Amino acid sequence: MKTRSINNEVNAKIGKMPPGKIFDYSIFKSYQEKPQAVAKALSRLEKEKIIQRLERGVYYIPMQSKYGTLKPPEEKIINALKQKEKGIYETGLSAYNRLGLTSQVPNSITLATKIQKPPKTVGGIKIQYTRKDFEISRYDSYILQMLDALKDCKNIPDNTPDGVIRVIRSRIKELSVQKVKQLIKASFNYPPFVRAILGAIIELEFSGKESAVLKKSLNPLTKYAIPVKSLTLPNKAKWGIKFG
Repeated sequence: MKTRSINNEVNAKIGKMPPGKIFDYSIFKSYQEKPQAVAKALSRLEKEKIIQRLERGVYYIPMQSKYGTLKPPEEKIINALKQKEKGIYETGLSAYNRLGLTSQVPNSITLATKIQKPPKTVGGIKIQYTRKDFEISRYDSYILQMLDALKDCKNIPDNTPDGVIRVIRSRIKELSVQKVKQLIKASFNYPPFVRAILGAIIELEFSGKESAVLKKSLNPLTKYAIPVKSLTLPNKAKWGIKFG
């Protein structure tokens, strides 16, 4: 494919994109055959300020306002990173804020990944990575975020373990039985105390049948010191959860 044809393809595709659209090399058919030519065409458009770069290989169509050129919203940037890198999901304070667990808004975003990566800044957003020891892509990110919140329930700012568990319980209550089964499966990648809390919640909101597999996974002699009230988990003693 000639350079002129590649330029035409790139120009035509970008011309149809709305302001704020984020994209990478992979959307161009000619990239597999002529990657350098596509990269060169995008570099030219960047110099002409038709597009702007977020990071290497990732661009966006700038949005114009009375205050000048705007970047895409933070959520769009995070979603673009997820699509590009695969097997990652948002966790930590930013995720807990979205879940309604804390009022604090962090100055950086934490992404969970199977392979540890160095921090970086994308579109002015500080990105940190935390490593998970399991195959992230097998699970729904919302499910993993709830399990992360249970794991961190003692350390989430502006909240208490009791408050965190109440919110997560209300969210689990809204899940389908199929999603609950996925949640149970994913929980085996987490410490026993997380499965104890989850088991107590599922027993209350669904049935003992659904929570039985979690009960079997726990040592009946082990006790978990989690300051949660009986009003939140009336069956906590059955699951080895004690105040402490």
